[in-house]
Amino acid sequence: MRPSLSVLAVLAVMTLVAPAQDEPKPPPQDFEVKPEPFRAVIATEGFFVPVEAIPLRVDPQEWKALSLLDLKPHGTPLQAGGDLATFETDDLEEKIGDAERAQQVATVNLERETLLLASLRQTTPLDLDAARRLADETQQNYDLWTRIFRPLEEEEAKRALKNAEQALFFAQEELRQLEKMYKADDLTEDTEEVILKRARWAVERNEFTVKQTTESSKHSLEVRIPRMDIERKDAATRARIAREKAEKDCDAALKQKELTVAELQHAFGESAKKLGKLKADLALLKAVRAPKAGWLLWGDWTTPEGPARFAEFEKKNATAPRACIAAKDVFATLAAGGPPRRIAVRLAQGHRQAIGWRGPAAETLGEARRFATLDAAPRASLPVAITGVDAAPDSQGRFLVTLACDPEAFADDDLPPVTPGMRVRVTLVDYRKADALAVPPSFIDTEFDAQAGSRAFVYVKQEGGNPEKRAVRIGHRNDKRSEIVDGLRPGEKLVPVP
Repeated sequence: MRPSLSVLAVLAVMTLVAPAQDEPKPPPQDFEVKPEPFRAVIATEGFFVPVEAIPLRVDPQEWKALSLLDLKPHGTPLQAGGDLATFETDDLEEKIGDAERAQQVATVNLERETLLLASLRQTTPLDLDAARRLADETQQNYDLWTRIFRPLEEEEAKRALKNAEQALFFAQEELRQLEKMYKADDLTEDTEEVILKRARWAVERNEFTVKQTTESSKHSLEVRIPRMDIERKDAATRARIAREKAEKDCDAALKQKELTVAELQHAFGESAKKLGKLKADLALLKAVRAPKAGWLLWGDWTTPEGPARFAEFEKKNATAPRACIAAKDVFATLAAGGPPRRIAVRLAQGHRQAIGWRGPAAETLGEARRFATLDAAPRASLPVAITGVDAAPDSQGRFLVTLACDPEAFADDDLPPVTPGMRVRVTLVDYRKADALAVPPSFIDTEFDAQAGSRAFVYVKQEGGNPEKRAVRIGHRNDKRSEIVDGLRPGEKLVPVP
């Protein structure tokens, strides 16, 4: 039975993926130590840094919305006090106008409240004295009422009734006497009738007066006088309460008005300060001036990332000409102090020990054997010396190295004018030896000893015996070999590290 196509395909795949048999490796070869030319180079890129990098930033006191309107081109030479940038100020000017109008309103309110306070300070004692006088007078009136006038009112009501009753008695008695008299005399009947009628009317009138006075006296004694007593007592109580209230309210009202004026004065002063700060911000943003003579550099050049910061700022300014800038951020740098003579480079951690600089004293140019080549003049070299190395690496694991150039080298006519930011290629180590004993890394073994620390070993081939493990001292290294400065002799053969 013939296998199907699918089975053949599976077999083919299995054949392809089946692991191949390990091919035998060639036996390791020995290495003969012999003098030969050796070179170790540590080179990196850097740039010229300003002699004095003055960060340019704006820090308005009140206005924080910063929109860059105009900035002098990168590399523009500036004189001290020269304009270098302006910011958008339309919104700020509108804000100042609003603040000035608000200040005018606040001035009117403060003047008005100050006048009211002065008036209140004069009227408060008068109002308090009036309240005290009213309370005293009302209490005196009530005391007089209870002691004198109420008894008089009651006695008057009683006497009015008594007087009415007496008047009725005398009228009745007069009528009786007249009637008795007229029965005995010879007067005419008409005269008698008139006199008797008058007497009877007097009696009727006095009877009505007695009736009226009885009710009036009763009302006075039972209603009117008690009501008057309550009213006068309430008036005295109210006047006393009003006096106590006035003694507290007048002082409180005066203090409240004083606090109101003090708050208005404080608010007025604060708003005046704010207005002054806004005007100062306006003057600042309308013209940012150079504090010294120098070159204008876009971005922050106060750090070794100067060119990178410049590229970021240039890109941002190109895409958004009126870019927003945060207050206190460095948007440009003034390179002062003359042409730059210092170079900043970054050194990989693996090369840190090889440069042989321990600090803090700077190297002398005659002993440094280090040089820099400008990208703008690749055929000219500048001797350099290390003046500083950061104690710790940056976030990318590199050390910042600061180099100084020989000022006399800048007199070379082949060199273009050097400005901050110009890139250079710096050679920090250029070790050359014509007869060095150099060994590939695969023939060097490293061990750690608690007392001696890390040590290097090689295995020297012996005739008819096991290789000899020998300690060696390593000098410079390059990508392919390491220089052995002690422990080996020319002609010896090494075997790979087992």
